[in-house]
Amino acid sequence: MSDVLTTRVLSTHTQALREESVRVAADLLRAGRWWHCRPKPVCGLAANALDAAAVARVFQVKERPATNPVIVHVASLEMARRCASEWPVVAGHLAAAFWPGPLTLVLPRSGDLPGVVTAGGDTVAVRWPAHPVIQGVIRACGFPLAAPSANRSTQVSPRPANMCCGAWVGGSR
Repeated sequence: MSDVLTTRVLSTHTQALREESVRVAADLLRAGRWWHCRPKPVCGLAANALDAAAVARVFQVKERPATNPVIVHVASLEMARRCASEWPVVAGHLAAAFWPGPLTLVLPRSGDLPGVVTAGGDTVAVRWPAHPVIQGVIRACGFPLAAPSANRSTQVSPRPANMCCGAWVGGSR
C-alpha cells in the first residue's frame, strides 16, 4: 500500500453531502485504508477492526506502541456482541441505558478480532458512538472500526478537523 497521503475534507452539512461522505469513507475502509473521523470530541483515525493489516497501519502512522490497545466502535448491539466472546447481563443493561453514547464497555475479546486491536490482550474496549456520520460509516461498512485519536502518539489529541488534517498533511513528525 502506498505511503502517499491524499487528503479530502468531506462536508456533512447537508443530507446529500453526508451520504456522499459516508460512501467515500466506507469505500476507503473496505479497501483496507484508514479514515480520519470525528466519533467523539477529538478526531479519530479509523480502520476495519477485523483487518489486522489495516489496524497495524494505523499503529504505524500514529507511531503508537503495539502495547496500547484501541477502542472498537460499533453501530449496533449485534455488532458489539460479535466483538465479545461473552456478553454479561450487566453489559446489556449498560448498553441499553447509555448507547449510543460515550460509554466504553471492556469485555472478553472475540476470536474474530485480531490481537493487534487489543495489544494481544484478552479483553476489548467497545463503544457505540452517538455521532450520526460515524454510525452511518460503520453501518455502510458492515464491520466495526478500530478508531484511536488521530494524533501521533506523543502529541495532543486534535479537536477541530483542521488540526487533524494538519497532523498528517505537511505536519511535523
